[in-house]
Amino acid sequence: MPNTCSVSIRSTNRRGAPSCVVTRDAASGRAFYVFGSPWFRGERKTPWRVLSFREVTAFVNLQEQLRQARGMEAMGSLVAGVAHEVRNPLFSITATLDAVDSTMGERPEFVEHAALLRSQVGRLTQLTRDLLDYGKPSALQR
Repeated sequence: MPNTCSVSIRSTNRRGAPSCVVTRDAASGRAFYVFGSPWFRGERKTPWRVLSFREVTAFVNLQEQLRQARGMEAMGSLVAGVAHEVRNPLFSITATLDAVDSTMGERPEFVEHAALLRSQVGRLTQLTRDLLDYGKPSALQR
């Protein structure tokens, strides 16, 4: 496979100032910094451009991964915040169930409903634990 790449420069600076663009070769997926510097040929002549290329595929890929990681971090913080806010009402529901249970005792019409409510509160409590675990930053490992 030849070590060539076709890259198109979309923007040129006509005033002769240096310019830099990041571009990807569609065929190979490689990323390049393309630097353009003016080469003045004399008065009233359009300056030429001296182009130099530098392959930065690994660097650009790392930048994309960092952007993705930051988005996931933000999502984790949001999820943890929601889970934390849901825990407070769940605690209140559980405390109210305990109070009603101590008042009503073992009445048959209440026992079935209380068991259902406790099981659903348990499911929501487990869900909030899972969400909080998801939102925690991962531990660094060597």
